[in-house]
Amino acid sequence: MRRHLAPLILLASIVVLSACSNANAPAIQVTEAWARAPGSAQAGEPAATPTAESMAHGMARPTGAAYMRIRNTTSAPDQLLLAQSDVAQSTEIHTVEVKNGVMAMRPVDRIEIPAKGEVVLKPGGFHVMLIGLTKDLKPGDRFSLTLHFEKTGNIEIQVEVRQP
Repeated sequence: MRRHLAPLILLASIVVLSACSNANAPAIQVTEAWARAPGSAQAGEPAATPTAESMAHGMARPTGAAYMRIRNTTSAPDQLLLAQSDVAQSTEIHTVEVKNGVMAMRPVDRIEIPAKGEVVLKPGGFHVMLIGLTKDLKPGDRFSLTLHFEKTGNIEIQVEVRQP
């Protein structure tokens, strides 16, 4: 009888430990967060420089952009609603579109993060715009960026500034 009990106890322990480790896993995982140093846009991408709109709001300082991989580990979709950082006067979630052969950035209200899926914010696609930088961002610098998700709430990440 004891001989049959030991494997059952071991199996029950594995199930409990597995459940505990999954319960502690964050619902949203953000990795590979980086920002482009101002003025380092590559050919074929919109430049991260002051726009007429940002200058009209008194934000003549350069802009930057942050990129990352966002993974949803749950079985329900979530949405990135906004981002905030003290390195910029304001932040916006943007995408890049091509209309009539012209590439342009435009703000979006949210980015859907699918259940058990991921979205990559990258040059030429979704990204976080850092409008009116309040400090110089040089390659190797790091700064905090808080992402606000509809279901998960706030996640604070560290973003590394890179020269692509």
